[in-house]
Amino acid sequence: MEKDKCSGVKWCDLDDLPENVTPQVLICLEVVKKKVCFSECGY
Repeated sequence: MEKDKCSGVKWCDLDDLPENVTPQVLICLEVVKKKVCFSECGY
């Protein structure tokens, strides 16, 4: 319902992400890659 907030949803290779990925998502993906069980970000 908020078309201005999302350009699309698709599966991407983690080594070939689109340029418009938010910094928060990039942090989350790095944490997952490192297999961290719990993480807090200062957001």
